[in-house]
Amino acid sequence: MKKNYTMKKYKSIVFIIMLLFGLSSFQLLAQETNNSTLFENLTVEQVKMLKNQKELIKANREKFKASLSLEQLNILKDTKLTLKERQKVLLKMLSNSQRKLLQQQQIQVQQIKNQFIATITLEQREQLRMQLKNTTNLQERKELIEAVRERRKNMQNNTGE
Repeated sequence: MKKNYTMKKYKSIVFIIMLLFGLSSFQLLAQETNNSTLFENLTVEQVKMLKNQKELIKANREKFKASLSLEQLNILKDTKLTLKERQKVLLKMLSNSQRKLLQQQQIQVQQIKNQFIATITLEQREQLRMQLKNTTNLQERKELIEAVRERRKNMQNNTGE
């Protein structure tokens, strides 16, 4: 039982790190479509929510980076390691307070995302899906799809605890 809990905790922390150092799916989509196409279909309130989410993610990322030691920062800058290897090494080195900070930040971001998703109409959701299909850069599209799958899987794991 404890091993299962530890694995869930490990997956959550990996997800948080990926979330903090990557772009959210909405931000990737907005960047890919030069913001204008995406924002044309959203209300003023929805655009404001996305901008607030982006600012929160940036602030959280800076707060987390400020909490890192010099050794941890060097790991992030180490180009000899792949992204996954850097995340794995960094994960092992995080203090309890850093882990707690990441978890709190994940909760904040998830709440904002849920608020945004609750405001999207079915038509807007379909338009977002169509924009994803029209993404020309295959690698970015794969990354976006993987990020969404990972987030869904993590949400299922968190609700199952």
